[in-house]
Amino acid sequence: MANFDVSIRRELLDIGGLAGLWRPFDFEITNNRITRWFNRATKLKNRFGDLVPVDAAAVTPVLGPNGGARHTIGSSATDGNTLVADQIGDISGLSENWSFGFSFRKNFQLNIPQQLLAAAAGSLSITRRGIATGDYGYVTGAGQVDASGDIPDGGHLWSPNAAGTLDWLVDNVAAITAGALDPFEFGAPGNGLRIGAPDSTTDALGGELTDIAAWKRKLSPKERDLIFKFLSIGGVDNSAGVGGDPRAAVENRPWTDDTGDLTLRQVNRVNPQAGRPQFYTIATIPSGEAAAIVQFAANTTGGADGTTVAPDADLAGDLYQLSFIEKPTLVAPQVTQDAGWSSIFDVRVVTPGHYTLLFERPNNGAMYVHLDVEKL
Repeated sequence: MANFDVSIRRELLDIGGLAGLWRPFDFEITNNRITRWFNRATKLKNRFGDLVPVDAAAVTPVLGPNGGARHTIGSSATDGNTLVADQIGDISGLSENWSFGFSFRKNFQLNIPQQLLAAAAGSLSITRRGIATGDYGYVTGAGQVDASGDIPDGGHLWSPNAAGTLDWLVDNVAAITAGALDPFEFGAPGNGLRIGAPDSTTDALGGELTDIAAWKRKLSPKERDLIFKFLSIGGVDNSAGVGGDPRAAVENRPWTDDTGDLTLRQVNRVNPQAGRPQFYTIATIPSGEAAAIVQFAANTTGGADGTTVAPDADLAGDLYQLSFIEKPTLVAPQVTQDAGWSSIFDVRVVTPGHYTLLFERPNNGAMYVHLDVEKL
């Protein structure tokens, strides 16, 4: 039996190591003020909780027009607009090379720094600067890194690169590269993740945050690219795909066609129990495209949280392998990978039909995964 599992990446929740995911419109609201923003990343034992007011008197963000958390337009610098997600479990002392993603729209400017994300009692701060400085950037324990000009609207990803320095990408284009060296660590429990002001007199939110994501690990280049299929404003797909081929839309669909006669004791894939359909996974090649890319990831058992998407350096020489057991053509699909990341597979699907993939890791077992492909 395999001591790993395999995920087909359909959405942000499928990208392993997710310690926090706060999505649009997923709030509790009181008088148009957000009183709880639910964290839907629940697979990890040690993660963040929901974003909630820091205390009963805290001023919280309002519901923005795009389903995000927004500072009140035209409000004063003392309108803090703060929410904090405390730790569930203990993530302190773990050098996890944290990655953070968010979607942001500016909606006003104050002559003070405007904080988007920060560690509640640590050295991380991702900010939109005020008029006095005119720049945006981040601060870590290794120092401050600034970009030129006001922060762009769009999907943002703050992530360590292969060299161990920090990158900031906006809509999948590098805005800051080779930033400060710092495998950021959160402090003791209680020191969670904050959006908005650390207090009521210094920083404001300065815009609307919609999607927010926090990964408790470094991301591979292909994972970074996939994230921009989902992380944007206005639902724009900013992923590059592979070699000119876009990333496929992948979804689970219920079986609706009968395949067997139960009176003849034939197997039927439609579940006879009402309200409990069986599902299959299907990837769609967009209209006008010759092919599309589907990403698979092997999640390695072990560590404090049970499983993780591990780089090859952590696999003790037993690297993942992929072969095709069933395919609708004689030639197997093309597979591309990043150096040092045998656990991440980008598969180029061309021909509609059914595929059975075999994922193996020496001394750790094997797993079969099924995928159907259609073309619009």
